[in-house]
Amino acid sequence: MKKKNYPTLKSIFFGFSFLFLSFSSIATIRYVKPTASGTGDGSSWANASNDIAAIIIASASGDQIWIAAGTYTPAATLSMKNGVAIYGGFVGNETSLNQRNFNTYHTIISGGGNMQVFNNVNLNFNSAGPASTAVLDGCTISNGNATVGGGMYNSYSDPTIRNCKFTDNTATGEGGGGGMFNVASSPLIDNCVFNGNSGGDGGGINNHGSSSFIRNCVFANNTGNWGGGIYNSSNTNVIIQNTLFTGNSANIGGGIFYQSHAQGNISNCVLFNNNGNNEAGGILTLASLNIVNTILYGNTSPTGSNIFAPASGLSISYSCVQGGYSGAGNINADPLFVNAATPEGVDGIWLTNDDGLQVQSESPCLNAGTTGTNILTTDILGAPRTLVTIGAYQRSVYPFHKIYVNNSQISSGNGGSWATAQKTIEEALQLNTNNSNIDTLWIATGTYTPTATLNMRNGLAIIGGFAGTETQLSQRNFTANPTIISGSNVRQVFNNSNLNNTAVLDGCIIRNGNSTTNGAGMNNAYASPTIRNCVFKDNVCNSSVNEGGGAMYNSYSNPNIMNCVFSNNTVNYGLYGGGIHNDNSNPTINNCIFTGNQALGFGGGGGG
Repeated sequence: MKKKNYPTLKSIFFGFSFLFLSFSSIATIRYVKPTASGTGDGSSWANASNDIAAIIIASASGDQIWIAAGTYTPAATLSMKNGVAIYGGFVGNETSLNQRNFNTYHTIISGGGNMQVFNNVNLNFNSAGPASTAVLDGCTISNGNATVGGGMYNSYSDPTIRNCKFTDNTATGEGGGGGMFNVASSPLIDNCVFNGNSGGDGGGINNHGSSSFIRNCVFANNTGNWGGGIYNSSNTNVIIQNTLFTGNSANIGGGIFYQSHAQGNISNCVLFNNNGNNEAGGILTLASLNIVNTILYGNTSPTGSNIFAPASGLSISYSCVQGGYSGAGNINADPLFVNAATPEGVDGIWLTNDDGLQVQSESPCLNAGTTGTNILTTDILGAPRTLVTIGAYQRSVYPFHKIYVNNSQISSGNGGSWATAQKTIEEALQLNTNNSNIDTLWIATGTYTPTATLNMRNGLAIIGGFAGTETQLSQRNFTANPTIISGSNVRQVFNNSNLNNTAVLDGCIIRNGNSTTNGAGMNNAYASPTIRNCVFKDNVCNSSVNEGGGAMYNSYSNPNIMNCVFSNNTVNYGLYGGGIHNDNSNPTINNCIFTGNQALGFGGGGGG
């Protein structure tokens, strides 16, 4: 437990002075490349340094360090710094942080097989909760070697470690922690992969008297004596959420080991294919441990294949435990993983949409979990959790990536063909919500009247204009086979937010929308979908206080609109845009027709 030091008046005054100075100073971005360029002072990509250690020393609180892809082997062990954020994953020409891609461009910081990579002491210690000012994000920590904590050693330190990989690090001493060793520390470890690390106690991580927060992570192929993935000593309180353990091995506790006089919470995790040479393939616990919404399946050991708890203090609920375990909501069944043989997916990259430890749509784990304390509202890939699925992934994988919709069906089928089509667009969209691999809806001719306003989605193409027999997109004729999506003169048809151009609407007629706000046919807020080959007709915006957009309203949006017709749309009370109203938006409009649109104020056609 951390000792709390109560501040004196002098320390309070110093704290306020420091805060004032921090806000008064201007944060600096410093740049690093494998080969120095220009002046080498790190002031820009053109003048990048090649010395990470020197750049850290030169940085002050509030500064950022951007490190381009490449392999760096420092001359000595590095130390993070309070208030300094270190980011990797850049090509070396980016001007904003969101332009980097750390899955493609790897910033590797190596210990060269004979040196600890990071050693951190007194980082944000005694801060309220997990610290956020000392940050390492988007880097690979590799080939570190030390007695404990080959990749990283944290002592009285609470750094934030995010989007990082710890690979092939070694701890040679009994203390272990091949990837990371935490003593009296509370790091936040988020969206990280620990793969191929080895150590005595804790091949991936050793938590020694620490309260680590571990979420959205992967522990794979790590080895140790006790706790192949993670070892938790006495006097720890470790929270693990939305995390995978697979392919780890140890003599005791292949996945996780909890020592006596420890506490822990494990929620929405998967422990699969871990091995305990002597005891407990999945988890061995002597602690007060609560497990919920977790899959324990396919682990091996002579004693306690999936879980072994020789002392009391274990609670398991709403979990899938092979062989069964007493507790509310527990099930004993095959979780039906999508691709158990390739847990990282065919792309070979963890934490992407093709990960193999997602569950199939027929899985008994789907929506069988519970909500509550320590249950995150999003899954390991960031998908929202509403009805909670047991395991790390909320969304299942459906047998088909394309869903067929035909309202002439007597009842809905599984959507995998025209013969087994879904009857309504709402049902098809719900399948997309629940299943990560559905990327296309084909909608047959007919008039569809949703019972609620629809939402487009990123990565989903909604395509109409089919007769209901086609096998190729080129066979459809959206003029001869109109797909009408109607608001029935009582509701807005589409309301979209936070979309990019992978959200597509193609070959549909949007008509009879009615709205008392903006955009009776479609409202886009911070949304830039692709709209093509569509007709917006007879939509009415009855807005007396808003700005209009009979057919479409765009707010801070840049949709791409092509080959569309806007006809006979109306704003009865609003001021602008019987056809389209644009507010702080820059749509691209090509090959479109505006005819017969009306507005009370300015802009009967395009508007704005």
